[in-house]
Amino acid sequence: MSELSYESHVGPAIAPFVREMAEFRIRGFRAFPYLYEGTTAYEEKYLQGYVKEPRALLVRVLDGEQVIAVATSTPLASSADIVAEAPQRFAAAGHDPKSFYYYAEILVNPAYRGRGVARRVYEERERHARAWGYRHLCLAVVERPEGHPLKPKDYAPPERIWIRDGFEKSAIRFAYEWPTIQPDGTIVEQQNPMVFWMKGLR
Repeated sequence: MSELSYESHVGPAIAPFVREMAEFRIRGFRAFPYLYEGTTAYEEKYLQGYVKEPRALLVRVLDGEQVIAVATSTPLASSADIVAEAPQRFAAAGHDPKSFYYYAEILVNPAYRGRGVARRVYEERERHARAWGYRHLCLAVVERPEGHPLKPKDYAPPERIWIRDGFEKSAIRFAYEWPTIQPDGTIVEQQNPMVFWMKGLR
């Protein structure tokens, strides 16, 4: 079993990896619960938000030269449309959006799951958030019905990882629209329910 390497890139240093991230996201987000049918062109434009944000973070995990995981993070109160309406929703719920660092996606090649990759990535993200002075962490999760027809029988909900790392589900919910794979295989632009989880940093 080879030893994996971890790289962290911040803000403008993310630029060389935008195409790679776009392709990784398209593959990873087709799976349940995201069911996202994206395009490389859209993803590359969307991901420029990280390049422009000085405190955005990309963690790449490699097995030799093969990228086996990517994870991104950004301040919740960012100009990037990645977090869009979230600051207003947090403020309305009595939270200071500027105190939160937002964990966006973490996508791991299925062949490498169960090797502690996610744990190591979460530790690297938290290290940066602490260094930049953030007091809270948050992440957003897609909510699908328990009996969703596209849910794999062996699907393992990631909630156990978040709970292990001290996150708690909040009451802040919103919907995000993307091209969504339907049970019959068609693609429909639809609003997908999301919920935020939070963690305080001490």
